[in-house]
Parts: sequence; structure tokens; C-alpha cells
Amino acid sequence: MRKVRGLTQPDLASKAGISTNTLVTMEKGGGSVQLGYWLKVLWALDVLGGFTDSVSRLGRENGDVALLESQLPQRVRGGSSR
Repeated sequence: MRKVRGLTQPDLASKAGISTNTLVTMEKGGGSVQLGYWLKVLWALDVLGGFTDSVSRLGRENGDVALLESQLPQRVRGGSSR
């Protein structure tokens, strides 16, 4: 998709706010790249429109939020620190 849009690796990396080395790793299929970097690249390529719409609706249909909130505990206690 980067090549179709006429972007060089340094151009896309700069637009996404990541290093060129990270982008190269992503393009080679490296599994150690953080999810946030993938999202930055997808945003830079302008392909997150439908994704952000779906996420914004997540849990807001059919009273899902009210149901989830009703199941939350009244108090949350921290674990013991060692």
C-alpha cells in the first residue's frame, strides 16, 4: 500500500512518527513490532476510518454499556505489594 501511494519508507516512517528501521521490520513481517506502531502506520496511510467508527460504537449498542456497568464491582482493592 505504501508503494501504491508513492511513499518512500522514510516518508511513511516520518508521517507515522516511527523509525525507518521499525517500518522495514514491519514490512518484512517482523512479529516483535508493537501494536501501537502498526496503528500509527495504518493512520498515516489513512486506512483507519472504518476502524475508528467501529471502535467508537463498541459497547454502545442495545444498552451494552449499562449492562456492563451494572456488573462492575462497587469497590476495587489493590493487591498487596511485596
